[in-house]
Amino acid sequence: MKVLKETFSSSFGDSVRGYIQELGTDQFRALFYKQDQVEFFQDRCSSESSVLHVDCIGSVMKHLPEQKVPYYYAMVLSDHSMPECEFITTYYRHAWIMSVTDIFLAHVTSVNSGRRTNPHVVVVVFSYAMRSC
Repeated sequence: MKVLKETFSSSFGDSVRGYIQELGTDQFRALFYKQDQVEFFQDRCSSESSVLHVDCIGSVMKHLPEQKVPYYYAMVLSDHSMPECEFITTYYRHAWIMSVTDIFLAHVTSVNSGRRTNPHVVVVVFSYAMRSC
């Protein structure tokens, strides 16, 4: 996994390197976003009334041995068609999902002179995968 991350990691900005931000195997997780996505999120959330949609879907990849079913999560601003942050994980606990989200928000803070930026509204899709959080 480390070699895979290093292969895809190259500098896209001062605070966010590459596209793969986090990889883990104990509880499988892969967190994806680039510097441009962080800056776009920060800009939209600080300049206008922003609505962030969080959705989850299963069946995007093969079942991993000795792991639960992997789910794909996406965070998309309502006026944008591409996700600002995406991750795949086999661990669905609320605290875990929030800790993965906090990694993204920490990068947003780093491009905003240390000030936290949050969307005005968060909409979570009511699905089986999200209910299990």
